[in-house]
Amino acid sequence: MTGVTVLPASALSLGLFRTGLTKFEDTLDPWVKGRASAVFKDRWLYECRGCVGRDLKKHVDPEKTWDTHTLCAIMRQRYTDFLG
Repeated sequence: MTGVTVLPASALSLGLFRTGLTKFEDTLDPWVKGRASAVFKDRWLYECRGCVGRDLKKHVDPEKTWDTHTLCAIMRQRYTDFLG
């Protein structure tokens, strides 16, 4: 087959997984930030940074999209605040 790239199953799976994570992050990032802002008002960023480890706090930037680990850590620790 000329001009066609055939990916091994593992590469295809990894590509689909990454696409899924990107969609997850793009969907939940504004929701988590919005709920945190509504619940914690001016302290929302401080509260969100408190949900991740010391080394990750610098990545909890309100201007950037948060990664899956950060979003899940915040939702796991603050689910009663967000859904209550």
